[in-house]
Amino acid sequence: SLLPEWLTSFAGAISAVLSLFERRFATGLLAASSAYEATHGIATGLGSTPLIDPLLSSANFCMAHDLAVYRVEKTARLAHLPVVWKHLRVCWEGKDLSTNCGRCEKCLRQMLCMLACGITDFSAFSSPLTLAQVLAAPPPKSLTLENWKRCYAHAVERGLGRQELFVAMKQLIDRAQPPGGAKTSRPWWRSLWGG
Repeated sequence: SLLPEWLTSFAGAISAVLSLFERRFATGLLAASSAYEATHGIATGLGSTPLIDPLLSSANFCMAHDLAVYRVEKTARLAHLPVVWKHLRVCWEGKDLSTNCGRCEKCLRQMLCMLACGITDFSAFSSPLTLAQVLAAPPPKSLTLENWKRCYAHAVERGLGRQELFVAMKQLIDRAQPPGGAKTSRPWWRSLWGG
């Protein structure tokens, strides 16, 4: 109830909690919410960007926007660390936030990124990655579309583009883009706040 607009307040909230540890640690790491080249966060007022997060620092405690690359690139950089995949938490929509629901957009996107990077340990997810889930997923919103595209491109680069899960992923990406590359009449961010 203290954070009614999570998308605009999560970085400040996480920074506030991390700063409680300033006597033991000099730096807090905010998992990057966007890549350096993704400027949508700045233009739309999202609560975390590589440029804004360091401003949450104090004289005694530094806040760092960690690994500011797209999700598939983060996944690839951490692929050699099996402990990451057993304890990974990405879900914020499931009923039990201590685990990953395995059904929401972010869980599906993360599992597809893992698969694109050759990671098959989905033990941190309550539901396994299935073709039916990917086919039933709504098309990605503008905010996450670039992450979906980069994940698919990574899968294609690794020769996985013809696997049925990635074929379904490509169909979702195609459905999310307006025909002929035309611009939508309503800005994507309006749907976030119900406008």
